[in-house]
Amino acid sequence: MSVIDTLLLMHREFGRVPMYIGEPHVLSMNGFILGYDLCLSARGVADRRYSRFSKWLREVEKERPPREWQVKYLHDSGADHLQAIRKLLDRVAEFHALGEPDSGGEDPEPGPPPSEPRGQGVESVIDMLLRIRGERSRWPLYMGELNVLCLNGLILGFRICLSTKGNTDERYYRFREWMREVKREFPAEGWCAQYVRDCEGDQPRAIGRFLERVAEFHVQEEHGAP
Repeated sequence: MSVIDTLLLMHREFGRVPMYIGEPHVLSMNGFILGYDLCLSARGVADRRYSRFSKWLREVEKERPPREWQVKYLHDSGADHLQAIRKLLDRVAEFHALGEPDSGGEDPEPGPPPSEPRGQGVESVIDMLLRIRGERSRWPLYMGELNVLCLNGLILGFRICLSTKGNTDERYYRFREWMREVKREFPAEGWCAQYVRDCEGDQPRAIGRFLERVAEFHVQEEHGAP
């Protein structure tokens, strides 16, 4: 199941977009897409449909040099994040209605070489986050931008993708419960707002702090006492 399928579902149920991506923000949406793609890659699946869409979008928008969709659409929407997301979803629906054409252009973004594993063997969001934690120099490759909304979107996209194969990821549920009950760091407003506030607006530091919590949970889990 391609990320295109999930984006088409969001287009049909636009009012439920926050249920998929968290905060209705272009960074959350971009993180969601990256997380879904990362999950597919972990299963050895190349999302060629989304790659075709990305090429087609650049041809349609005639961007030279091409800008990322979130930059262009946010500008075109007067900084209205929901409208920018709607513009993207409208383009996805248009692409699908046209039969998902192949533009024949170059690959949209230079990702990791095919020989490099991207999450191979990962069965939980926790595994994915531990891998990301250990590859700090590659954080922008995973998240797009070093922002907690990107990471949160990444997590949500990865989880949705896992669920399409019947994986409910109970391990991540245990982590959230541990964060809430033991660390008292999963408030109703979400970890993103709290960590950015605690880190005085330092986004990379807030991301690092969250990933350290994941590592702490993992260690305690291995010793049977999370």
